[in-house]
Amino acid sequence: MPKIGDNVFSAMDVGMIVQTFMLSLTARGFGSVPQLLLAMYPDVVREEFGVSDDYQLMVGVSFGKPDSQSPANDIRQPRAPQGETVFFHD
Repeated sequence: MPKIGDNVFSAMDVGMIVQTFMLSLTARGFGSVPQLLLAMYPDVVREEFGVSDDYQLMVGVSFGKPDSQSPANDIRQPRAPQGETVFFHD
């Protein structure tokens, strides 16, 4: 995206765009992982992918077809009950 300077609200827009992109990938049978660390190595990413200095790197998304036979793709983390993580105020 173009450099944002002090416009931090653009970062929120990027988060929503990435989420929507990842949901779209899931709907089409792809798995995806946001890669925030790419922004910490902009020179490497710029050189590898030919990204101009006119753009600020904020996030990347790795995606592909999941291997359903891989044990790594069968790991499920337990979730905390909703009452411990969500609070509603009247």
